[in-house]
Order: sequence, then structure tokens, then C-alpha cells
Amino acid sequence: MTSAPASARLDLDAAVDAAARELDGIAARTGSAAVAAQAAMARDPALRDAVRAGGSEGLAPVEALDAAVAGYARRLAGLGGAFAERAVEVADAGSRIRAHLLGTGGALLPAGSGPHVLFADDLAAADAVRVDPARTLAVVLRRGGPASHAAIVLRSRGIPLVLGVGEDIADGTWVRVDAGAGSVGFDPDEPVGPRPVPAPGGPGRLADGTPIALLANVASLPEAEAALAAGAEGIGLLRTELMFLDAGAAPGLAQQRARYARVLRPFAGRPVVARTFDPAPDKPLGFAPDPAVQLAALAAAARDTGAELRVIAPMIRDARQARAFAEQARGAGIERVGIMAEVPELAAEIAAVAAAVDVISIGTNDLTALTLGADRGRDALDAWDPRVLRLIRTFCSAGVPAEVCGEAAADPRYAVVLVGLGATALSMAPEALPAVRSALAAVDADEARARADAALVI
Repeated sequence: MTSAPASARLDLDAAVDAAARELDGIAARTGSAAVAAQAAMARDPALRDAVRAGGSEGLAPVEALDAAVAGYARRLAGLGGAFAERAVEVADAGSRIRAHLLGTGGALLPAGSGPHVLFADDLAAADAVRVDPARTLAVVLRRGGPASHAAIVLRSRGIPLVLGVGEDIADGTWVRVDAGAGSVGFDPDEPVGPRPVPAPGGPGRLADGTPIALLANVASLPEAEAALAAGAEGIGLLRTELMFLDAGAAPGLAQQRARYARVLRPFAGRPVVARTFDPAPDKPLGFAPDPAVQLAALAAAARDTGAELRVIAPMIRDARQARAFAEQARGAGIERVGIMAEVPELAAEIAAVAAAVDVISIGTNDLTALTLGADRGRDALDAWDPRVLRLIRTFCSAGVPAEVCGEAAADPRYAVVLVGLGATALSMAPEALPAVRSALAAVDADEARARADAALVI
């Protein structure tokens, strides 16, 4: 067995470096932590080793790359969960390396000259951040889950998305896309324009004047500014781990304090809910988090900016964990503390949990996936399932304010049900705020409760 020639090794290294730099550039321009993670995957030494192993067995460089990428993607898919979601990112990184090996440049999205609907098998985060919302009226994907990075990126940019449509559509076909209903209709003769979205304005209220705070999920200063422009009353979920995916070493107190303050400053005098580091396979941190440092940095950033900070801990499973976190956070100077309710078994101890904290934040993505045994990265998450709704009602009835920060809060119909179940605040992608505000303004508290009751027995 002979090793690959030096020229082939150089070509592969150059192609990998070019593809990774391309992804680095997209991540820098868009602030996407998911794309930054994809660049790291392109540089993975294991991928290069697999390509070289194929070359030593007689495969041409492009064939060896294709085989290595396919094997890598299969292994991730076989692991399931968040790992499986990364398979599409590996395939996209491989396509970029392949293009540079062939000398054709990086992979590009189709370039349409006018308004269009983009159909694809799936999208990587690097492509999702490059979809032009000024020309792309909607995106329709055959695969992918509603909580995948591509789906979250598209929704955060206000681009309607429908998943699971398997039809082959010829270029130039007029289509009718209803992202709310998750449907695509085909009309060969009549063009259909985009649906108008209500303009933002005013705090969230029901028709009877009941206040429902409408907040935004953010992870960067540009997202915070977009939230303000959309009329957000505060930040309902600051994803702190996404702010440090580019860190190769643990950020110190001063670095964390400064970065948090940049995002909190526009929300002086407004509520900000910060989640402590919540790493996962699809959002890996390059360091071991120090909870004491993070809590101290968040407390200092709140003092620096005047934001009304609340800090919540993810994946709390019982009252003991809730009490331990609350004690540590208050000791670090955090005045209001809370927990994420996203693990079903927490419902059994929710009264004791509520006695220890000031707020409960319900994460519908993980709560739905864990309750139904679903894969949040690949499967359609049915948050309407009565088992999920019953858990949400339990969490909302614990005796402390209950807020919802999962993707389901962005659905205007579901938002009304959440309020009927007892939610006092809803947090979502900024682009969803106007439609949710409009839906809440059309019902009073009695109607919201009636809709919740009806949903529980479906």
C-alpha cells in the first residue's frame, strides 16, 4: 500500500484551508456561531486522514474526499440527536472542499434574478445565513427538523420555511407557500405574492388589556438591535454559549463582562433573561465553563448597563439542583434567578422548585423532544401534543412567573394557547413578534383559556 503523493497532500490541504477560510468569512460577516463550528469541522484532522486513507487505496482525490465525507456523515447520523443534525453541515463542508479541489470555487446557492422560493433537500447553516430575504420569499426543504440550525437561522431572518415537502418542482413553477400551515400548493398559472406582516408597535396585550410581555431570543449585539427594531420589550433568552463558540480558551471575567454588556446596554431598564452556558454537540465550547466567573460577569454587566437581569440555568432536573443554582447565583450578586423547565420529570417537584427561584422559563424545544422521545434536530416536534401542553400548564401553575422561550412561542396560534395555559411572557425570534402581538390583541383572557382547554383534549 503506497502513501498519497506529496502533490495530492498539498492539494487537499489547500482545498481544506480554502473551504475553512470561506466558512470563517461567512461566520465573521453574519455572526453565526453555527457556521464557525462548521469551519472547525472542515479542518477536522480525522476528515483529512480519511481522505488520505482513500487515496492510499487507489482512489482519486475527489473520490477519496466523497467517500470520507459520506462516511463521516453516516457516523454522525447514526449517533442520532444533535449529532445527526451535523451530518448536513459535514456534507456542505465536503462540497466546498470538493469545489476547491476541482478549482471551481466554493459552493454557492442558486442565484435568482428576482423573487423566488428556494427548494432544496436540506440546508447547512452556512447557506441559511446567505439566503437573501429581499429576494427569497420562502424556503422549502425535503428534510431537516424545525429546531435545526438552518431552520432557526431562517426564522430569525424572517424567511418563511416549510419542511418535509417531497415533490420535485420544476424551475419556474408558481407555488403557494403557507409557512403557518406548513403547506405548499402548486398553481402553474397564477403568481402569489408574499403575505404582509403587521408592523411592530406597543407592548404585548390581550384584548382585555392583560399584559403579556413579548421578548426576543438573541445571542449577539446585531440580534439585540434587531429585537429592539421589532418592538421587543426585552430579551427573554440570551444564549450565552453562542457568544463564545469562537473562544479557544476560557474567557476571563473582564472579557465576559464586556461582551455581555454590549448586548445588555440597549436594554437598559428592560428585562433581560440570560441562560448560563448550555453547551451541546452542535454548539461545542472550546473550554470548560467556570460557573462562578460567568455569574460574576453577568452581575457586573447588569450593574454596568442598568438592564433588569434574570439568570436561568438549563436542564434542571430536580429541586436540589434548583436550590443549589439559586444559592450560587444570589451569592454572586444576581438578584433574580430562575431555571429552565425542559425536562419532563421536573414536573413532579415543581412546587419545591418554585419555592427556590423567582422565575421559570419553559424551553419548548427540548421539553417537546424529551416528552415525545423525538430528535429535535431531525424530527418534526409536535408541541401541540396534549402531553406537552399538560406539562406546560403544570409549570405555569407553580406560583412564580412562567415565561416561554422555545420556538413554539413564535407560532401566533400556539402563543394564544400558551397564554391560556398561564404563561406571563413569550420570547421568540424578533421577526415573529409583530404577528404574535397581533394574535394576542385579538383575544381576551377567557378566549385564550378556552383555546388552551380545547387543545388539551384534542
